Formats: sequence, structure tokens, C-alpha cells
Amino acid sequence: MLYALAVKELRLLSRDIHGLAVLFLMPTVFILIMSLAMQNAFGGGRPLLTVMVAVDEAGPLGGRVIEQLRQNEAIRVVSASASHDFELFLPHGFSKRLLGSPDDPDQPLLSWSADPTVLPQARLAFRNAVIAALMRVQGNALISSIMPRLGANGARLREVTNPELWHIDVRLGTGAPLPSAVQQSVPGWLVFAMFFVVVPLSGVIVTEREQGTDLRLRALQLPAWQLLFSRLPPYFLLNMLQLAAALAVGVWLVPLTGGEALTLGAQPAGLLVVASATSLAAIGLALLVATVAKTSVQAFALGATLNLVFAALGGIMVPKMIMPEGMQNAAALSPMSWALEGFWDILLRGGSPVDALPNCAALSAFGLACMAVAAVLYHLEQSY
Repeated sequence: MLYALAVKELRLLSRDIHGLAVLFLMPTVFILIMSLAMQNAFGGGRPLLTVMVAVDEAGPLGGRVIEQLRQNEAIRVVSASASHDFELFLPHGFSKRLLGSPDDPDQPLLSWSADPTVLPQARLAFRNAVIAALMRVQGNALISSIMPRLGANGARLREVTNPELWHIDVRLGTGAPLPSAVQQSVPGWLVFAMFFVVVPLSGVIVTEREQGTDLRLRALQLPAWQLLFSRLPPYFLLNMLQLAAALAVGVWLVPLTGGEALTLGAQPAGLLVVASATSLAAIGLALLVATVAKTSVQAFALGATLNLVFAALGGIMVPKMIMPEGMQNAAALSPMSWALEGFWDILLRGGSPVDALPNCAALSAFGLACMAVAAVLYHLEQSY
């Protein structure tokens, strides 16, 4: 009987071509758009700051300052005709003032302006980059001027003040790594699409109730849990197909549109474990919504609202790393956040299925709890 009910559900699902198209096209479109749109915000793509430099006979040191800015990976020096965030002006006599009197308030060493839309953090970063370039050029020039008087010690001074010769030990810290745009978009919108099955699943259940199909099934004296759990296999299969489609988009389609390719981590099999737990949570929530809702409109409104709230809170729509600390703590209340962290354990942190077990356990417990409550409510409804 359970097999027959599952086949019936699969047939109903296969007939809803438009609904299936939405479940696959929606995450594909969002993954492509967000992976490309958020490249700069996640450290990829073009330099973050663009600057146009104007020079009025700045002298030999002006060119060295510009060269120092060009060597900064976060800055791109562009021509006056190109779009730019900042304008830097090196006035006449710049080299002389840099070595002589840069603190003269009547004679500005240089001037720069920012586009009004540039964020304060970006303006601060640009200011620091300009000061660093000035200090590097000024220091080198001063050392070169006194080297003839130092004799043999001059070469040693040049060595100890050259940052390129410094030995700096750089190690990975213990903190969580930041995701790239594609690592945020692919698992994020995949999770959202998997939970979105609440709309078609609850709609089918409510429609069967309205058309009398549910009443005929109850007449067979089938247990409430069997009627509900028979819907699990078809939608679990649908979620696994969504997983395959989303990963294919991230690995092959996003790079074709100019984005970064998704890497599947050291143990890609862990993605199937996380996806299975996410599917259990999504289907459990859908069954609970369908049991509570009395009409198709109620099912759609409640399911869509819960999805949007969980997505906004769980770091799908707004990346968690840019949320305030209080909101980051609140994100732990969303099952979508658990799923996203589970996928990151594999994709981002190079972990194994064992590393994702805490999040998978939370998702499974959430899904089973929702199913249990739905079965109890469905049984009580049968009793009347």
C-alpha cells in the first residue's frame, strides 16, 4: 500500500510540468545572477577600487606613487574616460613637498575626491592605500639621499627597509573561512529551492482534501503516518535532482558566464548526506503546513511566508557574514542556516560527512518532529 501511494504521488508530481519547471529554473536563475553580482563583495572579480590619477608636473616621485598604487591588488588605475570611484590629483611641485614640507597647510601635498556613492569603508581603504604608497616612496627617496654618506652601511639600510626582503610567516587561522560568491549562491539557493517544495506538496494535499480523494483514502482505514510518509520518496527524489542540477550549474554554467567555478570539496559524497537531511527537513515542514492549512490559498501563503522568513534569517538572501552580530546569532534559529552550514562544511571547509553530522542531525530532528506533529494532527482530524 505504501508503494502504491508513493507511485500515485509521483504521477501527480510528474503532471505538474510548470511547477517542476519553477523548482529547477528558479535556483538556476538565482545562482547565475547572484554568483556574478556578488563577485566583488566576496573578493573576486575586478579590483574593488578604481582611481583616475591627474598629474600636474608632479616630478619623479609622482610616477613612483602611481606605480605603488598599481601594485596594490585592491586598486586599479584607470584613464579619465573610464568609470572610476576616486580621483587623485598630484599638483605641481609634489616631489619637492613630499621630501621637504608635506605638513604645510597652505600647500596641500595632494588632493583626492570620491564618488558620492562610494561607501565610507571604501574611502577609508583608499586613504590608507594612498598613505602607504606615499610613505613607501618617501622612505625610499630619503634613504637614497643619505646612502652616499653611510658608505657600506647604506646597502644594509636598503636591505632592512625593503619589505620585499622581509620574511613574514603567514598561516591559516582557526576561524571559519569566508565563502566566495559561488560558494554562497549555489548551496544557498539550492536550500531555498529544496524547501520550496512546501508549495506544490501542500497544494496537492489540500486539493485532494477538497476533491474528496482524501476521504476515500481514509475509508481504507490506512494509518495517518502511512498516508503522510508515502509522499516522502517522490519529493526526496525531486530534491536529489535539484541537488544535481544546482551543482551542475555551479561547476559548468557559472564559469561560462564569467563567474568562478564551484569546487565540490575533498569528499563530494558528503553533499548527498547534507542534501538528504535537508530534504527530510523540507518535506517534514511541507507536510506540517499542508496539515494545518485548510485551503490552497492558506497553504501557499503559509508555506511561502515561512520559506521567505527562514531564507532571510538563515543567510540565504543576505549573507550571514555581513549581518550584525545579533542577527548572526538569530540565524541559528533557521533550518536553512543549518543546511547552508552543512553544505559549507563540505564545499568550503574541506570537511567530511562526519564534520557535517551536527547540522544534519539538527535538520533530521526538525523534519521528523514536523512529520510527527503532522501525523498527530492528521490522525485527530480523522477522528472527527
